[in-house]
This record gives sequence, C-alpha cells and structure tokens, in this order.
Amino acid sequence: MMVEFAPLNTPLARCLQTAAVLQWVLSFLLLVQVCIGIMVMLVLYNYWFLYIPYLVWFYYDWRTPEQGGRRWNWVQSWPVWK
Repeated sequence: MMVEFAPLNTPLARCLQTAAVLQWVLSFLLLVQVCIGIMVMLVLYNYWFLYIPYLVWFYYDWRTPEQGGRRWNWVQSWPVWK
C-alpha cells in the first residue's frame, strides 16, 4: 500500500482546508486524553495549587454552555471563524 501525496500545484486554500480538518480531528481524538492525563499527573504528584483552582472553576463554569456561553465580539471577528 503506497501513500499518495497531493500534487504540488494544489491551491493554498485547499491545503489550508485540509490542515483545518486534520487539526479538528486530532483535537477531538487527543485533547481529552491529554487533559485527563495532565490532571491525573497533577493529582499523583500533589500539585494541589494547580488542580484545586481548576476544579473550582470547572464546577463554577459547568452551566455556561447552556446559558449561551460567553459572548466576546473580538473573538467572533477572528479569521478562523470565516
């Protein structure tokens, strides 16, 4: 089985779209595991001053998506959302 790479004359917009899809797939597959692993390491090595404030914020922020999130206009104007 051979890997076929995209031709060199592929438009830049198409390459950027492919990179964006790869980024979303990798974040979906890896980000949760990495974050859980970091939290477990912080607990195991007793870095309470890092994970206790995070867990307090996590509890405080639990219902934010149900309430419409946080509206920041400057974030909505980023080019990544276009």
